[in-house]
Amino acid sequence: MTVFKTYFKIVKKNIGIIILYTVMLLVFGTMNLKTNKNSFEFVSSKPDIIIVNNSSGVITDNLISYLKKNANVKNITDETDIDDAVFFRDANYVIYIPKDFETKLESGKEVNIDIKTNNSYDSYIASELLTKYLDVFSKYMNLYNDKITAIQKLDNTLNKKSNVVITSETNLNSKTSLFYNFSSYSIMAIVIYIICLVLSSFNDEKISKRTNVSGMNYKTFNNYLYISSFTFTFIIFAIYLILSFAILKSSILNINGLLYSLNMFIFFIVSFTMSILISNLVKSKGAISGVVNVISLGSAFLCGAFIPVKYMPAFALKIAHIFPTFYFIDNNEYIASLQNFDKTAFEFVLKNFIIMILFVMFFLILNSLVTRFKRKVN
Repeated sequence: MTVFKTYFKIVKKNIGIIILYTVMLLVFGTMNLKTNKNSFEFVSSKPDIIIVNNSSGVITDNLISYLKKNANVKNITDETDIDDAVFFRDANYVIYIPKDFETKLESGKEVNIDIKTNNSYDSYIASELLTKYLDVFSKYMNLYNDKITAIQKLDNTLNKKSNVVITSETNLNSKTSLFYNFSSYSIMAIVIYIICLVLSSFNDEKISKRTNVSGMNYKTFNNYLYISSFTFTFIIFAIYLILSFAILKSSILNINGLLYSLNMFIFFIVSFTMSILISNLVKSKGAISGVVNVISLGSAFLCGAFIPVKYMPAFALKIAHIFPTFYFIDNNEYIASLQNFDKTAFEFVLKNFIIMILFVMFFLILNSLVTRFKRKVN
């Protein structure tokens, strides 16, 4: 209990840090929620795709032409480069047009088209483009039994334009994800800074002497510190959860909001375990501030908290994948796009949950190894 009280006395002395980063979230994270526009013009999203064509003929040419109008087609042919493009999200979807594509469609048979996907939102758009083309063509082919007529009717159908207006309420989902994306910086900065600062204070000569006099063994003392640190982390999570409900209101009183909250909770746990490891490696109070800035600010920039990842160069995206912040933000962006909560939708979110939990396990194991090594040395 003494350790717990001392822990939160030190937290209280540094409450200004918590207020500072929280105010930054409230100011910058909510700026995008303020707008005078009541509606927004809809601009269709064009996914980045790769087409590997092994067929030839008018149907094949028409399909490729259709895809080029509705997607950004990347000119990549090497299979290794294709795999890299999908992994690093330079391309969302790869379509392998088979050799028998033309003959099978013309004869009314089902065509098996191999694909590769990174399961992003844009990949679903690409999948819908391909499915829509094949379905509409097959219907016209069955109706007219002539590929030229079928293509003409198909073009007329697919080229029809609709004027769509998105109300500000509909657009709120993307703005909500921006709020949570920016929160990654505040969460990581607060949790790492405060926990590292408090734990380094317990290494102070006066406090160390008091601990030694009390007769408390090393393991028990450390467990008290970890429990106190987790309690602090949970309190900040609860505060941020209340703030998010107060700011975003009814826009998160749904399944999306539940997923946002769960995603944020897991990210808090990641930040907690990371801070425990860092506190074990960095003992100097002066160095803590620098470490916090490098990790929290650096990962926020690289992983899309301030600048969307689609504007990031390829080398920056490669680096971003080593930070848990990337998967937190990736989930936020995906949750914002969710309207149908089917198995595939939850699988994508769950995948990023699992990756973040693996980060938690990695930090805990590494911290345990560092602790054992230091005890052997001392």
